[in-house]
Amino acid sequence: MNELQSQTISWLRFALVMMVLLVHVHPDANPNFVGMGHLADGTAAQAAYTAGVSALFVICNVSVPLFFFISGFLFFTEAGAWTWGTWRSKLKRRVYTLLVPYLAYNLVSAANGYLMQAIDPTFTVAWDNPSAWPFIGEFWNSTTACAGMTNILGFSMQLYYPADVPLWFVRDLMVMVLLSPAIYYLLMHGARLYLPLVAVLYVCGAGATLPGLSTNALLFFSLGAFFRLRGVDVVQFARKSRWGWLTAGLVLLVFSTACYEERYAQLLHQAFYIAGIFVLILLASALIERKWVAVHPLLVKSSFFVFAAHMVPVGHGSLLSLGGSVARLVFPMESIGGAVAGYAFAACFIAGAGVLLYSALGKFAPGILKILSGGR
Repeated sequence: MNELQSQTISWLRFALVMMVLLVHVHPDANPNFVGMGHLADGTAAQAAYTAGVSALFVICNVSVPLFFFISGFLFFTEAGAWTWGTWRSKLKRRVYTLLVPYLAYNLVSAANGYLMQAIDPTFTVAWDNPSAWPFIGEFWNSTTACAGMTNILGFSMQLYYPADVPLWFVRDLMVMVLLSPAIYYLLMHGARLYLPLVAVLYVCGAGATLPGLSTNALLFFSLGAFFRLRGVDVVQFARKSRWGWLTAGLVLLVFSTACYEERYAQLLHQAFYIAGIFVLILLASALIERKWVAVHPLLVKSSFFVFAAHMVPVGHGSLLSLGGSVARLVFPMESIGGAVAGYAFAACFIAGAGVLLYSALGKFAPGILKILSGGR
């Protein structure tokens, strides 16, 4: 792996976590957000805020597909060096980097819920999934969102999360790791059929929300694996067709934002995410090459911890809710300017607090940090 590609992937780790936080602070919950279907009902400032937030959501939701892409790229080696021994070694490593922290975070989240219910029987967990399996569901389908929602093709858009909500990504990634021998075979012997088929299913939304086996995970993990197995430099690949990716990304972003509340919007979003991963790679590599940004080792190391820990419930709150509470104390959230500044501040506050907590654990409780960070 050449230096620019390596630096791009490293820098993107924390940048993608920031994108996740910008979605999770929910600027769409502000009263100034009137919805893309009701722009005429608000002021010009509210319309601009609504359009900006909707576009932000579309852009920032590229983060998880790109995480899957990077994970697939890093899991494999070039085809000539890939063996069953390599797979077993990689699998063993993922037990420590994925499974152990996954179990730890969800166990803490579940324990908090049970404790709060014991103290206050009226306590409920947001997005509780009534059909979750007892206890085991805490690690698989504890909560749900978009219940009953379907896209224009009739495919379900309902989502299922473990107790620590963001770790649905790790859940699906672990399934991809287990399926990697089959993915390897399909990529080596039928990539021309396999990848387009999964891409079509993904854009249409088929299996998009199947817990553990979403087409989101399958497509982008496989796509990253394809590049690595073929020995393709992803930065150079993106640059060869830079204007095509940028044009496709811009056009799809405009239409995805304008049609945000339409039933077919999800199809546009899914198509945008495919172009979006290469647009982000283009932008990140350009920023690094021009030395406008640099890879900070602490941010790279702490990125998984911040991602995994920011929604872990502590009592009635979490690091995420704390960031929102502080922002509301500091900024006049009822104004457009205050809302924009407040949500940007909240995301930075959460990230900063997460990095500080990571550093404190590293100093005072390195054993605990090793479990929670997967040894990162």
